[in-house]
Amino acid sequence: MITNVLYGGLGNQLFQISAGFAHSMRMKTDYALNYNFSLNNKFVGQGNSPEKYKDNIFSKIPLTDKEQKSFLPYIQTDFRYKQIPVSNNMILYGYFQSEKFFENFHKEIKDLFFFPPELKNKINKKMAFSTKKKVGVHIRRGDYKLEKNRLLHPLIDANYYLKAMNFFSSDNVDFIIFSDDFESVMNEFDISMFKNLNNKSELEDLYSLSQCDGIIMSNSSFAWWGTWLGKKKYRVISPSIWFNTCGTNFSTDLYKDEWIRI
Repeated sequence: MITNVLYGGLGNQLFQISAGFAHSMRMKTDYALNYNFSLNNKFVGQGNSPEKYKDNIFSKIPLTDKEQKSFLPYIQTDFRYKQIPVSNNMILYGYFQSEKFFENFHKEIKDLFFFPPELKNKINKKMAFSTKKKVGVHIRRGDYKLEKNRLLHPLIDANYYLKAMNFFSSDNVDFIIFSDDFESVMNEFDISMFKNLNNKSELEDLYSLSQCDGIIMSNSSFAWWGTWLGKKKYRVISPSIWFNTCGTNFSTDLYKDEWIRI
């Protein structure tokens, strides 16, 4: 059996589960979670406990009552891709922020993550407000404003978003705004440039992003999954700097070749 210790926000947890689930398929063994293994009570940023998702997006994932000490631990030491060692009884610690960890298992992973039908219907109705293409604009602020977090993740300023929007200037699009900190966004941007779905949860935001035709990303794993899940995006704009100086060499495995980096 393969399992993970989950921590961080939803985007981080999606990477962790995807890497573990894909590794279990390679090893031809089971994958399961034990929510008691979560480290989110120790360091989470602004993330929620994985248990918040066990009845919705993680509801298809089997559970185990095996003890943590019964697994062989594997600890990822940085953000770059390195193949997980061969073992069919392993507990994974790390962020695993690269699609390379789950290459060849895209369909299986998309099927693993479950959006409840009532949530999908609600968002699909909201997004039918016009026939234009929809471009999701994800602006990450929140805990990125804290000095200790800015050592790793820079705040992506308004100039980046304005430049990114220019890539869609010849298209007939609506820009839909998504953010973890609307108060900051309203102080930085002309909010009239955007449509707002007034979603009530991060799951609603994630599904909405997944259904957009294009994405203007923040340097956030949540935004990454908004581009990867759901329909194929015809254009994705990404900040060229994902990590700050202390993580300069960590981001190359996060980017996809088809993204436009500015």
